[in-house]
Amino acid sequence: MCSKVSQNCRLRRWPTCPRRGRLCWARARSSSGHGPATQSVPAETLEALDAFAATLDGAFCATAVVTVVDRRARTITYSHAGHPPPLVVSGAVATWLDDAAGVPLAVIAGVKRSNQTRSLQPNATLILYTDGLIERRGESLDQGMARLADAAIGCVGASSGQPVADALLQLLLPGVIDDDVVIVVKQLLAPEECSRRMLPKNDWVSPSRQCA
Repeated sequence: MCSKVSQNCRLRRWPTCPRRGRLCWARARSSSGHGPATQSVPAETLEALDAFAATLDGAFCATAVVTVVDRRARTITYSHAGHPPPLVVSGAVATWLDDAAGVPLAVIAGVKRSNQTRSLQPNATLILYTDGLIERRGESLDQGMARLADAAIGCVGASSGQPVADALLQLLLPGVIDDDVVIVVKQLLAPEECSRRMLPKNDWVSPSRQCA
């Protein structure tokens, strides 16, 4: 099953993790100017998920990534637990958010998670995904990640997140896949750019979806 989520993002397995523990949970949040995004949220969220996962059958060694985007400050704060690193693409440059990494969920009781904050270029694109998008038998993960980075650089010129997600799925997935794949694409528009890309105001479009 392939799931694609774009625009509003609310939504690796490490080689040593059992397949039964493969649970991906990702969250992206944007600050709209009502004060800075809470910098401690990613690590604290993962620590809470650690405790919760320890109470669930089958959640041992699940993976997760949490990101908080502050559009006005143009920063992203993130932390991940055994999950493949998020990818940020700006123009022809792809950057892996591969620090602030930690063990998968429920592996070490009471483990302290860390955050990392990086600056964002205007109108960057954030890509989160599950390992099924990059893993191939007989290949290293580095090869799969390089393939994703190259494909993403070629796709980010699309007008919105959905075409980018569609293009990446078409380019990266073989004809037959034996793994679930989830991809989240978020265009990190600057506030002034966001205001210029307002969707037509229709009764059926909620206020949170007005900015494409």
